[in-house]
Amino acid sequence: ASLDASRTSGFSASGEEEEGAASRGKEATYGELSAEGMVQLLTGWPDPFPLGAASLLVDVGSGVGKLLFAAALLTQSRGRGVEYVEARAALAERALAAAARDGFLTADEAARVELLHADGTAPGVLQGATHVYMANLCFPDELNVAMVAALAALPTLRCVATLRRLPLEEAWPDDAAACSLAAVEERPVGMSWADNVGVTYYCCEKET
Repeated sequence: ASLDASRTSGFSASGEEEEGAASRGKEATYGELSAEGMVQLLTGWPDPFPLGAASLLVDVGSGVGKLLFAAALLTQSRGRGVEYVEARAALAERALAAAARDGFLTADEAARVELLHADGTAPGVLQGATHVYMANLCFPDELNVAMVAALAALPTLRCVATLRRLPLEEAWPDDAAACSLAAVEERPVGMSWADNVGVTYYCCEKET
């Protein structure tokens, strides 16, 4: 699979908007997958859990929505972007409308993308997710712990991909509704600051 970068580029936060985001803490630090990195991530989910028509991919810290647009183009999965910084969430909404208007996404592809201005740890935000991606490299420890609790509440969850290892041993609850996750492999993906950044995939230890 390949992805024309022009179909997902052209939407980014301004310097002024990023200065405002920086005041929220290092968890708001912005970086994104390259066009190649998006393909690598979307096609790299380990067997037996590839993205498909029954999947819901949730991108926590989705920025201007590029990964969700790529998922709509390259897979049959539904996608949900969760962005805490209001300026980025607004840009993502405008980007989605423009992509549909200008024919970069078909009506069906655009309909499979949902964008939220929300906190990823808030109740219900991750509901229904089968696959979750988090560019959590700059998340503080307490946020990573809170995200583990949010993931554990998802009975639909099958796989999670992260830039930073999750504190599963310390934070995974005994009464988790989700399947038991295990780190199954690490793969390099292209990011805006480097070509080979390690992504760790966690998946159900057995299909449920």
